[in-house]
Amino acid sequence: MSNKLAIALVALAAIVAITIWQLSKEQASDKVSEKLQVSLPTIDAEKVDGLEVTAPGRPKVTLQKSEEGWRVTSPVNAKASQSALDAAVDKLKELEVTGLAASRKEHHELLEVTDGKAIRVVAKHGDQVLADLLVGAYRGGNTMVREPSKSE
Repeated sequence: MSNKLAIALVALAAIVAITIWQLSKEQASDKVSEKLQVSLPTIDAEKVDGLEVTAPGRPKVTLQKSEEGWRVTSPVNAKASQSALDAAVDKLKELEVTGLAASRKEHHELLEVTDGKAIRVVAKHGDQVLADLLVGAYRGGNTMVREPSKSE
């Protein structure tokens, strides 16, 4: 009977030690996340008059806004859906950071925010780039987004 009690106590102590270690590890990672302030560019929807969308393995789609409305200018020249483009620009304006998913380059592949996996969206006002974003995986109710020049 005492062997079973000793084994149970050792197992309980191991479980408590692992739980304490895991909690301290999570608290340490939370402190790192709190130090990193991540933000996305603020986009004024009224200023956006050009969009470039590039998906892996597909040609870049360029859209231009004029007085007549939105047009696809590349790879073909055609009228674009005004409501779809207005909705897309509104969504860009509404982007907000809800948290930091990763701060190191090694995690970009998993979150699909690399050049080879992400959809690249560039919003412009004339020649000025308002936002350059890599849109990746949808995880945990959120879409992963990263600026190409940043690792967060």
